[in-house]
Amino acid sequence: MRLLSDEEDEVDAESGASPASSSKSAVVPPYARRAESLSFELDRLEESVERLEAVLNRSAERPLFDDDGDDEVGLGGGGGDAGRSAALTREVQGGVRAAHKALGALREEAHRIPPDRAPLESRLALNMARALADRLKRIMEKFGKVQSQHLKREFSDQHQVTLALQSRYI
Repeated sequence: MRLLSDEEDEVDAESGASPASSSKSAVVPPYARRAESLSFELDRLEESVERLEAVLNRSAERPLFDDDGDDEVGLGGGGGDAGRSAALTREVQGGVRAAHKALGALREEAHRIPPDRAPLESRLALNMARALADRLKRIMEKFGKVQSQHLKREFSDQHQVTLALQSRYI
């Protein structure tokens, strides 16, 4: 919807901008680009944690022994899943390190904005950094939870195998 101002210029009612000012490309502050880039990296990191969880859950559903009851199949993640889970774990760990670096750079950039000259912009940049830091924290907590659950299952599986072997040979 367009309105005419007193100067007979067209003005967009929703944004309040005139066509002349909206045709110029808006200058996006560097911290906003950095925050957007970090947000995309965190999206990829969340997807990696979800894939890791799926691989570890799939390997946990495998039986501990084959049909004969002699050979261990499920321990260690079951062949290909062990390699995939190790690669995904390295990917997540590398992504977390990179996100920490990017977050530090974003915070530094936010602190360089003079609060007396642009108080709202300074506050906005710091709030964006805090929100992304909280999101990274949640991702790291989920990653830790996935790893912890996997290790508990592995320990339990190994304990069951040890008990089965002891009862068989005693």
